[in-house]
Amino acid sequence: MMSVANEKITRPSQWFFILCPPMNSNILYRPVISLTQKMPVQCSYTSIPDRGCKHKVTFMSFSCNLGLTTSAFSAKYPTMIDIPQSRLGYRSGQVALELRKDIENGVFPAHCRLPSEIELCRRFGVTRPTVRRAIAQLREEGLVSVKRGVGSFVNSSSTTTRNPASSKTISVMYPFDTKSLVAIQAMVNEAGHLLCAYSQMDWYWDTHRERRFLEAVRDERRKGLVAFCSPKEPRNDDLLEEIAGLGTRVVHIEPYSEELPGQSYILPDYGHAGYSAICRLVMAGYEDIRFVSMGGAPYEKLLVRGGLDALREIAPHITPDENFVLPVLVADQPEGWDSMRRFLRTITRPTALMCCSSGAAEILLHLAQESGTAVPDMLGIAGVWHDDQPKPPCADHFVVSHLDMARKAIQVITNEPWRGVRRLVKPEWISRGTLKHRSVAP
Repeated sequence: MMSVANEKITRPSQWFFILCPPMNSNILYRPVISLTQKMPVQCSYTSIPDRGCKHKVTFMSFSCNLGLTTSAFSAKYPTMIDIPQSRLGYRSGQVALELRKDIENGVFPAHCRLPSEIELCRRFGVTRPTVRRAIAQLREEGLVSVKRGVGSFVNSSSTTTRNPASSKTISVMYPFDTKSLVAIQAMVNEAGHLLCAYSQMDWYWDTHRERRFLEAVRDERRKGLVAFCSPKEPRNDDLLEEIAGLGTRVVHIEPYSEELPGQSYILPDYGHAGYSAICRLVMAGYEDIRFVSMGGAPYEKLLVRGGLDALREIAPHITPDENFVLPVLVADQPEGWDSMRRFLRTITRPTALMCCSSGAAEILLHLAQESGTAVPDMLGIAGVWHDDQPKPPCADHFVVSHLDMARKAIQVITNEPWRGVRRLVKPEWISRGTLKHRSVAP
C-alpha cells in the first residue's frame, strides 16, 4: 500500500513514503527516492520505539543534492509527508532511554563527553529542546553532569551501579502451584542466583499489579525476567521494551497476544498444535469438527487459527460455520454446560471436539456419559493440558510444559554471553483412547 504526497515537488527528485507489510511485527515506513537525474544519495536507518502505536517505526534519514535531511525536508514541505511528525522523531524519554543504554553498555564510559546537541539531533532526528529535556532527565538520575559551555559528561558511578549483568536476581512471573515454584527456585539457586517471584494466578491477570511488578524489575535492574504476561488490556508492551532496553534479559514462556513478542521467547507452538490436532481428527474419520472455548485467551486463538489452516488444506469439504468455536465450557458456568447438552443432542454423524483446556475435556466426558453419546465412535474428545494445572485429563491431549520452558529460559538468561533466544516448542501428544484409531499419522 503506497501513501503518496498530496502535492508533487517540481524538483529533480520525487519523494514517496511506502507503508510496507508487517515483518516480525514491525511496520516499516520507507522513503523511496525516484531520481530523474543522477544524484549522490546517502541513507541511514533509524529504528524508533513509537509509544503512539504498538509497532516500531523505521525510517531513513537521507540527503541528496537538495541539501535537506528528513526533518528539514518535512519542515520545508510539511504537506508532502503524511506520517505524523511525532512519529518521525524520538521523544525526549526515548532519547534518554537510548543514551542510558549506551552508558550502561560502556559505549560512553565514565568521564566521557557525550556527543554535542547537534550530533544527537542528527542521530535521533529530533530538535534541540527534545535533546535538552533528555539530558536533563539523565542529569536528574545522576548519570551525567552538565558543564555549561563545555558539554555533558558521564559520571563515574553511572557505569558501575546500574548494570543488570552484575545482578544476581532473576524475576519469574508464574501460574504455577507451590510445588512447581519450589522446583523453579531450585533451578535459579543452582545457577547461583536469587529468585524474585510474581504469581499471576493469585490476582488473575491484574494488569495494574503486573505493571507495578515490572516497574520494580526495571528500577532494580534485575538480571533476567521469565515473562508470563497478562493478555488483558492495557498490556505492558512499553514497559517490557524499556526493561529489555536497559539490559535485563527478558524471555517469554507464554504468548500474551497473537503476535510474537518483541523480546526473546521460548513459546509453545499452539498454531502447530491446532493444525496437528485437526489433521488427527480428519484422518480418524470425523465428519464434523469443532473447537470448545475456554474464554478467548491468545493461545486459544492460535489453536483455532492453526486448525482452520488445516481444514482449508486437507479437508475443504468440512466447512466451518459460525459455530465452529463452541461457547465457553468451564466448571463454574452452568449455562455453558446446558449449551453443550443441547449440542450433544443434535449429533447425527461422527463429531470431534477439540477443547482448549483439559478442564473442558473432562466436562465433555461427563456430559457424553450423561447423554449416552458413544465415545470415541460418535464423539471424539481431545484437549490441551498445561502442567501448571492440577492433573492431566482422561482424554487425548497435548502437553504444554511451562515448567520445562521456565527451566530453559533460566539457562538462557544465566549463560554468558547473553545471546537471546527465539524458539517455538511443539507440544507432545498423549493418547487416552477418546479418539478413533487412525491409520495414518499426521
